[in-house]
Amino acid sequence: MTNEERLEGIYSSKKYLTSDDVKREGIPSWFLSDFVKRMKLIKLAPGFYSSPDWPQDDYFILQWRYPKFVFSGLSALSLLGLTEKVVGTMEVTAPFGYHPTRAKITHLEIHYERNPDRYSFGIIEGETIFGNKVRAYGYEKTIVDMIRHRKDYDDEVFIKALKWYARMKGRNTVKLYEYAKLVHAEKAVSDLMEIVTDEN
Repeated sequence: MTNEERLEGIYSSKKYLTSDDVKREGIPSWFLSDFVKRMKLIKLAPGFYSSPDWPQDDYFILQWRYPKFVFSGLSALSLLGLTEKVVGTMEVTAPFGYHPTRAKITHLEIHYERNPDRYSFGIIEGETIFGNKVRAYGYEKTIVDMIRHRKDYDDEVFIKALKWYARMKGRNTVKLYEYAKLVHAEKAVSDLMEIVTDEN
């Protein structure tokens, strides 16, 4: 199989190509440049090219560019289906000291976590509205962090997310309180969860 055929096989399966695809396959980079020109692909980010009809997935592209970002806050609530609010700004958490670019990225809010255990706790594989996989914090960590940062959420988003979580059959209260203990928020979490559980 020629390099062109290998690239065509990768591209046909997902309708985009990246510099990582080329490196992983051991294909010289100039083949990618030639393929991009020949197929009239669109450059959506450095090293990321897609078909004109590929639905641009900003969450997925951001994750591809900066793999240590974990979607958190309102972005995590949206990915988890705990809010119906349209999220205009992508919200992520990164380990302290992770600064992969100096360029300002619009519509992006970055939180930095100094504690490695807090940063790594509860990371799951989420799915964007386009079906692409990204790293996000799971239900329990997202709910606890929402309670910890209550002032950052409007009442409707806050109350709905808590009630939806309280009604979930698969909720993991052990994990919820494990993280609450890690961030010293046991009482606040316990008090609120008792209220919303009683209401349900």
